[in-house]
Amino acid sequence: MSSFMVEDKTINTIVAGIKRGALNGPGTTYPGFDQSYLNSLDIPNIDNDYLAKIGGYLFVMNIEAINQRYGEGEAEKFRSLDYKYKSVPAPNTINLYKAIKCLMDQCMEGDVPESTIYKTLEEFSRDIAEHIVHRLPAYEDSIAWA
Repeated sequence: MSSFMVEDKTINTIVAGIKRGALNGPGTTYPGFDQSYLNSLDIPNIDNDYLAKIGGYLFVMNIEAINQRYGEGEAEKFRSLDYKYKSVPAPNTINLYKAIKCLMDQCMEGDVPESTIYKTLEEFSRDIAEHIVHRLPAYEDSIAWA
């Protein structure tokens, strides 16, 4: 499988989803990014500095995966390694899920999937997927639990 460096837009979409999820919390119309997720990333709260830090973690994870796949220094051949956090509007859950899965797919190289940031993102993506499925008309109209 080939891998590539994602655009800043993809990472900033994920960060916007994390911000919205952290501010809204679980049980709202948007999946919560639980405080335990933030604790695992050594992020005490959500502000612009920490959002930029999360984005930086995601970017470095992508670099690591590319370098493990193609060799040290290869990530910079895909794009300049100058990620910049930029606040963007919170995505809907489908777009958030797609952005997360895009990044995760590019980071499935070497030992990156064993990293804390990858595992945290993976857990968040499962929460989002469940959130999406539970709101589908087909799910709501399906047979009752017995």
